[in-house]
Amino acid sequence: LFRTIWRVKKLPTDYFDKARMMDDEKQEKIAKLILRVAVSAYLSGDLMLSVLCTCKLVETSLQHGVNELSATSLSGLATFAVVVQQDFKTATKFNEMALSLVYKHRRMHNGETMFTVYSNCHIWVKPVNHCLPAMWDAYQFSIRSGDSEFASWNLFVHQILLSFYFGKPLQQILARCPAVMRQFEEAAQSQQIVIHKIIWQTMVNLHDSSCREPQKLEGEIFSETESTEKDNIHDATVLLARGELLLFHGDYSTAADMALERGDIYQKMVPANFANIFEVFHRALALYAMALRTSKKKYKKEAKRVRRMLTKWVVAIENPDFNYFKTVLDAEQFAVEKKYEEADRQYDEAIKLATSRGHLNHAGLFRERYAEYILRERSNRRKSNEQLKEAIDFYKQWGADGKVKDLESKLAVLSLQ
Repeated sequence: LFRTIWRVKKLPTDYFDKARMMDDEKQEKIAKLILRVAVSAYLSGDLMLSVLCTCKLVETSLQHGVNELSATSLSGLATFAVVVQQDFKTATKFNEMALSLVYKHRRMHNGETMFTVYSNCHIWVKPVNHCLPAMWDAYQFSIRSGDSEFASWNLFVHQILLSFYFGKPLQQILARCPAVMRQFEEAAQSQQIVIHKIIWQTMVNLHDSSCREPQKLEGEIFSETESTEKDNIHDATVLLARGELLLFHGDYSTAADMALERGDIYQKMVPANFANIFEVFHRALALYAMALRTSKKKYKKEAKRVRRMLTKWVVAIENPDFNYFKTVLDAEQFAVEKKYEEADRQYDEAIKLATSRGHLNHAGLFRERYAEYILRERSNRRKSNEQLKEAIDFYKQWGADGKVKDLESKLAVLSLQ
């Protein structure tokens, strides 16, 4: 892997654009077989085999010429530059090479390549407003080439996943869910159907104030206890969804204990996928919430470890969509250390940044966390109630009606004290 990365890294960005095309039919057939093995290995969690196959595909392009799998293999190499080396700069270069081939040659597994490029690197390093049009292009490429599998994945990321993670109004996303599901069903894409149902149910549990146990991944659309699916993507998505529901419904104790038990298992299940940064960030917030509530060493130690990991990512990717992740975790760490003036400044800065990016979920969550900190650590009930009111306003804009109902009840009790 390191040898192949080093070799491609030395090449000029337009190297493959100018390289000769492969004219060896035997090598083309071998490359297609290797790609199938690489994808199967990656999905089953056998990263070593997937790495070996990906490197072989890249070497084939270098030795025998550009072929229809060259762009896909370069995006795969970029993925492993992220997974193994955390080298987003090199991964971005490889992905730009891959995209250049995609736009030059229309037979290069365009939908698959663009999905890999954006899901495993570009969404990390580029603002979401840059990525959304590209994901739509990827969907259109896939449709035109008859690639139903990656047309479905690209559509899901564009229409549902990015909007959910970046805190766009839940009502708007939920309104798109039935049409997206119909397309998946018509294309007979069983895995995408299940993953879509998991995220759909998660959003329903956040939006519907009538849910009796909204922190549990159970409902008419998807039931965790009744699901019979067993694969890495399914299990990872369930784990992620459970964490989202526990965090946003304020069950920090269960979320933090799950974080201690599961550790970094999500990253091992779906390495390099952009959802990792959200999973790690939200895991850290739950751990810090319990560290502040209990002062227990186990929460403090793990929160600090996860914060270091996320800080390393944020510094490396330099993406304004994620800068405030570090800011609010710094605030939580200062609060644990009882450095209250520094904590106040960082909370305030994180709230401003999340609000300015239009991320309604985090704009509400940060104000909720700040309100609890002000009340618990600073004994300022008036200011805490003000922050809680603002949190309610942003949760309303997000469409988290169940959360709004809970916080309004909490605020009514606090106002009487």
